[in-house]
Amino acid sequence: MKPTEHFTGIRIAGDYQDLNALRDAIFRICGEEWEVPEGYQNAYIYVLSLCYDLRHAYMGDRGFLSVENGAEHMGAAIRCIFDFGDDDIEDQRKTYKQGNLYFYENVLFPYAFTYALILNELLPYAAQRANTGENYNIAKFEQDKALIQFYQACIWNCIYKVLGQEVYDKLKKLIGRKKHIFQNYTFQYLDEQVDYYLSMEHLDNREKKEVLANILCCIIKKPSDYRQMTCEILAFAEEHDCSPGSVSFKTDYLEDEKDICW
Repeated sequence: MKPTEHFTGIRIAGDYQDLNALRDAIFRICGEEWEVPEGYQNAYIYVLSLCYDLRHAYMGDRGFLSVENGAEHMGAAIRCIFDFGDDDIEDQRKTYKQGNLYFYENVLFPYAFTYALILNELLPYAAQRANTGENYNIAKFEQDKALIQFYQACIWNCIYKVLGQEVYDKLKKLIGRKKHIFQNYTFQYLDEQVDYYLSMEHLDNREKKEVLANILCCIIKKPSDYRQMTCEILAFAEEHDCSPGSVSFKTDYLEDEKDICW
């Protein structure tokens, strides 16, 4: 994983097995719909959107690239193990000279960050399910947990590269104070923040980084505008007899993502 050129998102790249393994791990950590913990129904839907993107990525619907595989260096290593002649080695090099085929998906930075935090909150519930041994076991959970934590570590590494250690430390400290950030979370606020971030593409890199850092902090802190939006949505949902999660706002930039300047 690495930040995109204009820090708009994070590129998740890998071969078919890489992306499929991460997708399957997320599915199992989230569980079936009826297994979702109380208050995490909307968070569950958001994380599954990452699974949707990963699936389309390894199907080749998003983008692909050739990644150097070190074929020019493999000759000496192979000779140490197998009795290959020079002609055999050259044939192997020709086969792999174009590199490995990787698929990728660009995920908007605040969303990639949010997915990592939601999965962190769902891991303890997944561990409970695994310990019961019903349709899941502790060995498979440990494997899934490792993949999820690798995803999270890569996201934090991107944050460190783009925003620096001061912001990295601040975000870690904010998260440490809150145990259940995304239980009953108002995700319309997240969409609004992402839409605002996309509208800032005219800023230079320094200014854009400042906006991104503030958005990531606000996602965690739930400031006054978050609380105000939550109250308005709850009132609207009650008046119209619908669920708060079904209330939507017009988000200009999110509605036309194909024009995003990554």
